[in-house]
Amino acid sequence: MTGKKALVCATLGGRQSMVCDGGIHGDLAAMLRPLLRGTRGYVGFDVLEPFFAYHVPYVAKEERVEILDGW
Repeated sequence: MTGKKALVCATLGGRQSMVCDGGIHGDLAAMLRPLLRGTRGYVGFDVLEPFFAYHVPYVAKEERVEILDGW
């Protein structure tokens, strides 16, 4: 897979503060390390920075538009 790029994009129902170091669910980056560095990085992908949208079911339409613009 050398020369190809890989990207993880996900929406979450929780707030960003819930999936960080010290958050109720723990650090999201640490949870994804086996997928990003292990699986994808090991086979040669250039792994791009993940994109996450937080608290999606609970935000207003305007905030969702901002999330999409960020994407």
